[in-house]
Amino acid sequence: MPDQRSVDAKRRMQIEFDFIGKHGMKICTSCKKMRPIDHFKKQKIRPHGIGSNCKDCCRITQRKYASSEDGYFSEILNGMNKSVRKGKVPMVEFQTREELIEQWNQQKEIYGDCCPGTGKQLTMIRKVIIGNNARVPSNISADRILNWEGYTKINTVFVSWEYNNMKNNLTPQVAIQFLKMVRDRFGEIGIES
Repeated sequence: MPDQRSVDAKRRMQIEFDFIGKHGMKICTSCKKMRPIDHFKKQKIRPHGIGSNCKDCCRITQRKYASSEDGYFSEILNGMNKSVRKGKVPMVEFQTREELIEQWNQQKEIYGDCCPGTGKQLTMIRKVIIGNNARVPSNISADRILNWEGYTKINTVFVSWEYNNMKNNLTPQVAIQFLKMVRDRFGEIGIES
């Protein structure tokens, strides 16, 4: 296939290529700063093999995307699929990020953007918390109501990491015993509230 770029575009590319070869520097198309070529990711499809944005700008863009609803739910779906590949979960019914976001929107109609387990506001914060397994306790976590079932539409619920962590340490037998204890001490009203 013949090169369909204009003469001007080819000339600019050749100047850039020569400059990179001679000085080992390149201008980032995002921040417009001149940086050494080791500040850029390698990109085989580019004529000179170097990406157009510096690594710092790439990190900023990636962080913004990961904190958006699309990015956050893409990461959740990737985690679900990884659990299946590792054999921890039997299956994932959600094929696309859009299906997962639709499930989230249906849950929001019932519970708002609060955790059904704790009642606290759910968040999508992307930052590292020291300790706590690098999880923000209020962040959205996809949970399976029945742990032996897969991530199906009926079995998947979005809760906080805090609640998911508490639930993982609770067996159904312990939960039943706790509810019996509450009923014995406080009556039926204690279980309902």
